[in-house]
Amino acid sequence: MTHPIPDTDVAIIGAGAAGTYCADRLAREAGLRVTVFEAENRVGGRLWSYDWAEAGTMVELGGEAFSPAHAIVSRLTRNLGLTVKAHDPFNTLHRYFLRDRLSRPEEIGLRQSYPGTGRASEEVKVGFFVPESYFVAPFGPPPPPGIVAGPPEALARHLLERFPPALAEAFGALCDAWMGRAAEIAGVDAQGRPNPLSADLVAEFVTPQIYKLMAVTIETIENAQFRSALTLGAASGTSMLPCDQLDLWSEVVNALGQEAYELFRAAGYDNTSAYCFNLVEMIENLLLGALLGMAAPNFWTVEGGFDRLPKALMDRAAASGAVLRQGHRLEGIRRDAASGLLTLSFMSDGGRATCTARQVVMAAPVVLFDEGIALDGFDPARTEAFRQRRKGIATVAAQKLFLVYPQPWWSAMTDLAKGADPLHGYATTDLPNRAIYYKGLTVDGTRALMTGALTDGHSSDFWSGFLSPDSTPFPGTPAADRKLVGAPFGMVGACHHLLFQMHRGALPGPIPDPELALYHEWRTRGGGWSAWKSGRRIHTEAAALRLPFGPASGGAGLMCCGDSVAERHGWVENTLESAEAMLREGFGLPPAAWMPGNEIF
Repeated sequence: MTHPIPDTDVAIIGAGAAGTYCADRLAREAGLRVTVFEAENRVGGRLWSYDWAEAGTMVELGGEAFSPAHAIVSRLTRNLGLTVKAHDPFNTLHRYFLRDRLSRPEEIGLRQSYPGTGRASEEVKVGFFVPESYFVAPFGPPPPPGIVAGPPEALARHLLERFPPALAEAFGALCDAWMGRAAEIAGVDAQGRPNPLSADLVAEFVTPQIYKLMAVTIETIENAQFRSALTLGAASGTSMLPCDQLDLWSEVVNALGQEAYELFRAAGYDNTSAYCFNLVEMIENLLLGALLGMAAPNFWTVEGGFDRLPKALMDRAAASGAVLRQGHRLEGIRRDAASGLLTLSFMSDGGRATCTARQVVMAAPVVLFDEGIALDGFDPARTEAFRQRRKGIATVAAQKLFLVYPQPWWSAMTDLAKGADPLHGYATTDLPNRAIYYKGLTVDGTRALMTGALTDGHSSDFWSGFLSPDSTPFPGTPAADRKLVGAPFGMVGACHHLLFQMHRGALPGPIPDPELALYHEWRTRGGGWSAWKSGRRIHTEAAALRLPFGPASGGAGLMCCGDSVAERHGWVENTLESAEAMLREGFGLPPAAWMPGNEIF
């Protein structure tokens, strides 16, 4: 039996960051009747602050932090009255473990080299043999004392050198401005490093002027010609090619060799950045990552859990009349040719349901349209164009494995840098666990917590191989939740062995056995995040995906926003940038008064 749901002006699909943001602004500022439909029985999407009762603590199963450079998130948390705090595990890099060698950050970065040898001295030490030019900074000031520019930052500088001089100079000016602004606002310590920012300064850090400078946008890079290392069709080997037709792997391998690529891939925590995805997005991620790593290294999170952000947005939208319906999974959208109204069909906990709306905002991943959501009655040519554009989006799987120990054994490491926080920090490795985070004590203070593995892409496949309906779960997972967050014994044993491998020689004794474990993977329904495939004009494609059938006035009324159609991926900031652009283009809604640099949106 199908039961009707009251009509609404706007039906929003997905109660994650993008969906709740749109609901808040459309209900509160535009005065529209808004209904938010969420497939799960919770608000947050890929922000999920899980109350792990067995461990006496909270863990972030999805996104967990933001940077001072994430201007929308920084201002929005203040606008909502949320308290933010330093996210200590993100703020201290303790070590690399690459090719079976343990190295501290200062031993692997942009420090010194042996002129004329063609090899960087630190890289010989850690087992990678790369051209000396890999660590030559072509622009901007050197990193301040105490801030290490590692392999990803060095690669960003190298690639930028192969753009037209004007673009490289613009980014150099950005670095100068950012560094100067950081020192001006936060001051510097005795070693010349920017001081940690207070919660108030986080909200005010990115002024409109600096935010404009940050807009070395995808459109700018996309329209620039790139001196490609590929020699196809170019006898000189210096052909200038459109950046969007290229991929990062080909460029790095052809210009610097496979070893340089392996160093970059191994030293970063994610595999996605090293895949053959669109070079435009990969380069911009590298450039902004290099900038943040040098000038704004401190990350922040929301007190009480990052999913308090979408929950606060949904609460405020509800106060303006918005309705939340959880446990409703979208099955199809049918457009009535005569009225232009849209009828949505759902499978809910109580059976099938339908709702009629004037506009629909798809804030869930658009790849779900390829997993069974039907579109009926829409213009056939635009429907096909929408389908083809979705093929340019790659879905990236991601996972986290949390371990609880009787005490923080990592605080006894004998080679910690002077002044380093012994309880918090992170390490990256080329082993299958890729990145680990030392998270300190549990909330109740009785035990110690770490993220034993944070992986994406093919490394996630390593861990999913342990999952089986017949596997015995490790202690720590409530029986009702084992389907979502169960950790099998074999998985925990493998992770514990990898941690021993990484830390042997740096501890005075053995690592104690973990007491509890929790696992979650983001693989289906959009995965962990998205990426643009090469050959796509990102700025153009993202705009077309936001309004596949035209704006709310005069169009078919289906609009899209969120991570999957964002110009950049991987952060809540990118998701909100997409939502803000869709609200402006589709509904004519001006930027919020609190929006930093709102004139550039």
